[in-house]
Amino acid sequence: MRKFNITKSVLFIAIAFFFSCEDGLDSGLDLEPTGAVSETVYWSTERDARLAVNAVYNELDNTQSVIELDGITDIGFRSASNVPTFNDVRLGEIDPSNGTITGIWNRYYRGIRKANDVLANIDRIEGGDQEVLDRLEAEARFLRAFYYTQLSSLWCNVPLITEPIDVNDQRPTTSREEIVDFIIDELDMIINSNALPLSYTGDNLGRATHGAALTLKARAALRNDRFEVVRDATQAVMDLGIYSLYPDYEELFQVEGQNSQEVIFDLAVCSRRRHL
Repeated sequence: MRKFNITKSVLFIAIAFFFSCEDGLDSGLDLEPTGAVSETVYWSTERDARLAVNAVYNELDNTQSVIELDGITDIGFRSASNVPTFNDVRLGEIDPSNGTITGIWNRYYRGIRKANDVLANIDRIEGGDQEVLDRLEAEARFLRAFYYTQLSSLWCNVPLITEPIDVNDQRPTTSREEIVDFIIDELDMIINSNALPLSYTGDNLGRATHGAALTLKARAALRNDRFEVVRDATQAVMDLGIYSLYPDYEELFQVEGQNSQEVIFDLAVCSRRRHL
């Protein structure tokens, strides 16, 4: 009996001590994860914004996408294979199981999701160089506009998503006309803000510029028969006075032509370069 009473006493003291803690069972459990970056602490510095925007660039066309997209135009040819590719479009044999096509769709929307995350959170950063933060925000808008230009060109009507959404959130398609209106409005916002510089140096080479925003506006308009917009945007590009034809066409796509006066916006892809 005495042993039983001692056991009960020890148990009672242990329980009383535990619940005397400020938060009881919850004390010490609301910890930030140590193996991943938490959303609650990530958007704190200018570096956070720069890394997040870099991630948006990562969804630009890769080598395979360049080959597949070129192969359905008059500038390339994709040989037939047993693996579903964009060549199925040329042959009229496309079906929903085509992994190449769904892969491009998914990659563009990953880029859009990442851009939306930047635009929804970059204002949370306190301190840092405001001019740099404004530029990074403009880069995210530019890249989102680029992905929507590609999506609307390839699929016509697509879902227009401009903010972070839950994985289970379903969105209907938006008409191509509305998508193009959105693209041009976004690019006008970037252009009028002058947040993007005319050029970069060092590690920033390859980022979106003011001229790239004007050129993307012209491309989106050209693909949708808005010829007055094309005329005005391309004239604005020429008026910048910083672009001209490279003297050697072959070298333009080699190391020698990188960041030359003909390049407005490009992505280095192995030994190839994809130009805007």
